[in-house]
Amino acid sequence: MLDQRELTLRSTWFFGRPCLTSLKFWLTGIGFLALYLAFNELMQWYQFDGLGITLWSPDNGLSLLLLTEGAVFAPFVFLAAVLTDVFITGVHSLYVTVWPNSC
Repeated sequence: MLDQRELTLRSTWFFGRPCLTSLKFWLTGIGFLALYLAFNELMQWYQFDGLGITLWSPDNGLSLLLLTEGAVFAPFVFLAAVLTDVFITGVHSLYVTVWPNSC
């Protein structure tokens, strides 16, 4: 049986912080978006023959790091992936971008 403290920790991770309007929440999300896009722009330079294959992928680690803070940041991770596909990778159809990311 779960004690109250463990149940509180689990629910805090899943449901996020109670104050989604805090400045820290939005600065963290916007900072994540900026770093994610910057890392993907850097990775464009180090691709093998323009195939989209790189030896390093810090954006995935950055996404995992943000999600360990709470599931409430999942929309920022999804938005970063979509923005990268549209603006950096050059996918021109939003339907092509959203469908694979949602599966």
